[in-house]
Amino acid sequence: MKKLIFLLLLVVSSSSIGFAQKMITGKVVDDTGEPLIGANVIEKGTENGTTTDIDGKFILETFMDSLSISYVGFTTKTFRVIQDHTYVLEYKHDGNFYDLIIVIKDNSSLEHTAPLPIQKLKTHQLKQDMDVAITPFLNRVPGVYMHSGALNTNRITIRGIGTRSLFSTSRLRAYFNDIPLTSGDGETTIEDIDLGMIDEAQVYRGPTGTSYGAGLGGMIHLKTRNLTDRANNHLLSSNSVGSYGLLRSSNTLSLGKGYLPFNMKLNINKTHSDGYRVNNEYDRQGASLYLSTFESDRNNISLFVNYIDSRAFIPSSLNEDDYLNEPTKAAFTWGNARGNEDYQKLLFGLTNEYIISSDRNSETFSNKTTIFGNFRSNDERRPFNTLQESSNSLGLRTTFDYRDLYQDTYFPQLSIGLEYFKEDYEWSTLETLDQGSGAVLSDNQEDRSYLNIFAQSQFSLGERWSVLAGFNINQTRYDYTDLFLSNGDNSGDYSYDWKWSPRISAQYQYTRGHQLYAMISHGFSTPTLEETLTPDGVINPDIQQEDGWNFEIGAKGNTNLHKLNYEVSLYRMNVSNLLVARRIAEDQFQGVNAGRSTHIGLELYFDYRYRMGYFEINPAISYTYSHHRFDEFIDDDRDYSGNEMTGVAPHDLNIVMPWMYKNHWYGNLALKYLSEMPMRDDNSVYSDAYSTLDAQLGYKHEWRKLSIDVNAGIRNFLDEQYASMILINAGSFGGNAPRYYYPGLPRNFYGNFRLNISL
Repeated sequence: MKKLIFLLLLVVSSSSIGFAQKMITGKVVDDTGEPLIGANVIEKGTENGTTTDIDGKFILETFMDSLSISYVGFTTKTFRVIQDHTYVLEYKHDGNFYDLIIVIKDNSSLEHTAPLPIQKLKTHQLKQDMDVAITPFLNRVPGVYMHSGALNTNRITIRGIGTRSLFSTSRLRAYFNDIPLTSGDGETTIEDIDLGMIDEAQVYRGPTGTSYGAGLGGMIHLKTRNLTDRANNHLLSSNSVGSYGLLRSSNTLSLGKGYLPFNMKLNINKTHSDGYRVNNEYDRQGASLYLSTFESDRNNISLFVNYIDSRAFIPSSLNEDDYLNEPTKAAFTWGNARGNEDYQKLLFGLTNEYIISSDRNSETFSNKTTIFGNFRSNDERRPFNTLQESSNSLGLRTTFDYRDLYQDTYFPQLSIGLEYFKEDYEWSTLETLDQGSGAVLSDNQEDRSYLNIFAQSQFSLGERWSVLAGFNINQTRYDYTDLFLSNGDNSGDYSYDWKWSPRISAQYQYTRGHQLYAMISHGFSTPTLEETLTPDGVINPDIQQEDGWNFEIGAKGNTNLHKLNYEVSLYRMNVSNLLVARRIAEDQFQGVNAGRSTHIGLELYFDYRYRMGYFEINPAISYTYSHHRFDEFIDDDRDYSGNEMTGVAPHDLNIVMPWMYKNHWYGNLALKYLSEMPMRDDNSVYSDAYSTLDAQLGYKHEWRKLSIDVNAGIRNFLDEQYASMILINAGSFGGNAPRYYYPGLPRNFYGNFRLNISL
């Protein structure tokens, strides 16, 4: 008796359920694991099809939802496929034939197939550059700009949201495999996850990720893959060297079926850099572990643990004269104090996925629950004081999903759930002495709680229309305890009202492979507790959350069997209660709601795949036009209404040109152009526009159990002087010039060697 097993993985898709062209890859084997050569895979009702190769594998590009698979001695089976899922289809051959069994292996989010502005970065795209940081990859996504002052100093902005956060990323949310990377006060550090653990990054632009909060800027979801095939068992060692003392080693062990009763991915990494500037050394060690039980018909349990330990010295920003003439120097006070941060963080998540009910052929009802925690400590030596902080958080995220594979119900896909976490944050400041720290200056404790309730449904209306509708309800609360009572007790609490954020989007398939969509969505961002405090340390009860309504239309699709893919979006977002961090001292800011702003933008993305003989090239272009203005902005007695939004460049162009020859030689050229941007709210000072060019050349070769990949590259090939991070509205204290600029690296070099051993 033999079994015929079909493994179908939908790996490339467009953006609507059942309408867009899909690329389906799969493998057909018998119960001994032997490939079945010549099995027929046909698009139902057409002559479009293919056969399995010598390894039992096939690739088929199709517009249809139904496929037929047949093999000599077995009856033909026809079934409906849904994109972004994995299926195991099995029937026995012993004179009797049984119904096909369908098991949903990847219970993907509705947003994967929704009419939304989402950009996916796949594994091969994340390897088009050196693997030290995710910065260059995010900067190629339209609408996104990641400032990078140093490996430990970054700020991500999406559609102009987040520019007013001075030294970190806020106003957007981020997750790793459904585990929040955003703290209770809205600060996000995606650089805590090493690139060795990231197989895919999904970037949601604007307030679109209902089930992941309704952040004004959007959401970034980092993912690692489940191992489902013994062929994935391998040991990958990636080692890099580069200019300014860069040394990096990332080693990943992946084990799947055939070795252990679970899947495992273990990454150990270490990075060192002397830095381009004075007081710019960086050291980081990290370890990540991902475990997943073998997926049964109903249940799957996974565990993720991530630990990092880093020490990074801080050169801080420079004034214009130093930036132009002495860009390697540190700001005098930071260099003199040897300013640095000593940072440790542990992140974990335990997830259980359970299929509550399934009739095998149509409906599935499932639950996915994650318990997560985050433990962090940091000692930061600064010229004006020394900051000691620690935070501990625990939370729960649970989602119930209903899916009707044949869409016989009015709501064929429905998702409801909630996310809750509570965070305890303690911080104190001490005098900075020549050696160590001195007397206590402040001692504080915050209890932060965050509750997010969401629901959404996606369904079809006829053959050409699909709709996604949902809502998000949020409440955020801060409880503040002042433990330093020599200057009075400023303790208090602040709870924001329940915030309701709806979203509805519709998509129309006007021809095969091409869609139009329209969307209305609401988002908000919550001030940090520090932004709610007055200069006297008392909570300001009048501070409000920023609110924004986003209106968007767009088009996306592909032609010529996915040779050309494109996406165009045009949006307008109206933001009220604009939150401004007013700088009142070198280390002190006060948050105020200063008015309204309008964000109008155009985002374009194109990529094209061309093959001629042994040569393949896959150029991609992304372009962002941002027309962002302050509608009403009055700060004290200064009126900035009508001015360009600070920290936003009107034009952002990226062109990448990856190529490959004979599946061995490969390379990439990457051009980035960023126009000038205002650095002050009064638009009196602008940064300079700049262009950078990066180049890479590599060679890889595979044997049966071993493969190597050697590459080298030049970053900033044209040796352009530019600011890789801007500090907006920089203050001027003690008669010193304001420090706006973090200088980008001049021309620099790197080399990388990857060794992959199959197990």
